[in-house]
Amino acid sequence: MADFTQASFRPHGPVSLRPTRDTGWALACVPEHSTAEDTTFHEAFEAYKHLFSAKKAQLAALSDVVSSETALVKKSAIVTAIGLGGAFVLSCICWIIINAAIGVALDRSGLHLALTTLILLAMNGIMIAFFAKMVLDTYRYISIRPVWKALTGHAGVEAPQSDKDR
Repeated sequence: MADFTQASFRPHGPVSLRPTRDTGWALACVPEHSTAEDTTFHEAFEAYKHLFSAKKAQLAALSDVVSSETALVKKSAIVTAIGLGGAFVLSCICWIIINAAIGVALDRSGLHLALTTLILLAMNGIMIAFFAKMVLDTYRYISIRPVWKALTGHAGVEAPQSDKDR
């Protein structure tokens, strides 16, 4: 331990508040370095081995997350396709029945066949435009962002509010 009562300062330099040893220099207070405190090659090798095994475990966990997300996307696509097919068939049948009923009602009301056809075409065109706009608006909610986040290692990390608004 340094002796504060024997501290001396260099007159030609800035004042140092560090105590000195017998040499009178503040740098001499640095304890002697012993080679016993050095890290051995075996310790460094063990540390690198543990680092390598930790990185390997991290990569395996990332692989599991990516495969789980991919399986979820596959299942979601299959369920969506089956549901969409069923809904399409059912809606087509219902739409044909509704169009037939409207056409028969317009014909029985005494309207000309051409006017009945134009009314049905206009009504169907408006409905197609409405549903096409609705489908196009839903595309922004469909993404593979969860798979991308898993690949980049950000799965489960909450996005900032500015990213959610896009």
